[in-house]
Amino acid sequence: MIFRATIVPPSADFDLRAAATPHLAGGSDLHLAGLLAVSAVGSLVVFALAVGAFRRRRSLPYLLITAALGALVMRPVVGAGTLLGVVPMWHHHFLEHLLDVVIAALLLAAVFSVRALDTAPDAGARTPENADSRGTENE
Repeated sequence: MIFRATIVPPSADFDLRAAATPHLAGGSDLHLAGLLAVSAVGSLVVFALAVGAFRRRRSLPYLLITAALGALVMRPVVGAGTLLGVVPMWHHHFLEHLLDVVIAALLLAAVFSVRALDTAPDAGARTPENADSRGTENE
């Protein structure tokens, strides 16, 4: 079976400005706005926890994970911009996929940086003699 795409010219009653403006009056758009708000709050909470963990550990893997979660915070921002008519749909898709690539790259870099730290000779090696039960060095 072959599928063919046909281009249908807009009808005379099609209003491009109305199609490009935000539609917060509709019920589904209000649901979408609510989901974006919940997503933004959740992402910010997780990002704040990651910032706290990074400030405590101050290591490259924690920095990379914090940056990935910071990029995750940007996703609902892009969605809200699209819902409000600030970000055009084409830019929305491009930015969302770009953020996906950035998040994936940062997480992979974090995984590989941990592996590089683990395989380095005597780099941060912890033994029962120099570490307590929480994994921090004794003074």
